[in-house]
Amino acid sequence: MVNTADPVTFWILMILAYVVMGTLLLIAVAFIRRWQQARYLGYIHALHRQYRPLLAKILSGVQTPAAMEALGKLSFNNLELLVDPLFSKRKLSGRQLVFLQTLCADLGLIELWQKRTVKGHLSAALAAGRSAQANPDRALMRHLLRAKSIRNLGRLRHRPSWPLLVKAVDDRHADVQLVALRSLGAMGAPGSFPALCERLHAVVLGECTSPPLPALRAAMVDFDLSCAPSLLPSLRHEDRRLRAQALAILRVMVCRETERQPNLTL
Repeated sequence: MVNTADPVTFWILMILAYVVMGTLLLIAVAFIRRWQQARYLGYIHALHRQYRPLLAKILSGVQTPAAMEALGKLSFNNLELLVDPLFSKRKLSGRQLVFLQTLCADLGLIELWQKRTVKGHLSAALAAGRSAQANPDRALMRHLLRAKSIRNLGRLRHRPSWPLLVKAVDDRHADVQLVALRSLGAMGAPGSFPALCERLHAVVLGECTSPPLPALRAAMVDFDLSCAPSLLPSLRHEDRRLRAQALAILRVMVCRETERQPNLTL
């Protein structure tokens, strides 16, 4: 029989009791989180099962008022859950991208993504540190949504949004800079190429350290060869490093264009 009157025995039993209670609490929290995750995944599965056929018809060019009315009744959160796999997993044809861009514009998603991009850029200086310390989870979610919005605009090749993406290249978050550069490269808007040339000058000449030079160069080579005249100031610059970077970008642009057009003449 355990002698609980002994102080040493008493404290050992208390420690064991706390350990058991803590373990049971952790198990309960794990089960609750697992249940919440299963419930959330089930909700997404039900949403896709109900509305994916309508989305497939619209992407194939069959756009009916009933389908648009059904999708228009969904909230923005549900719409984003529905179309997110199209941006993160599937590779869409040019024809499907046109239909998807029209759909996102009609449902207000493009406007939503543009607002997130603008608000994130304007509030970056004011919110630096203060909001993140107050509520780190909320700040992280806002940051993630902004990055996904920039990605979606780029995957849609929504060229009117290029000024917003150029501003996002100067974001204080490195991952947002990378997403913005990839989106600009995928978009290929000629108006954004001179702005990227300015960033190239600043990075190579040491005027700033971001965005990363490899990511900037990878985005610039995705542009059409018709944008190459904007590289002339860089090719004529007195700095040898800048001339070398511009020449490397031009070389890749020419190689890609000759792959598309074997009979290309410069």
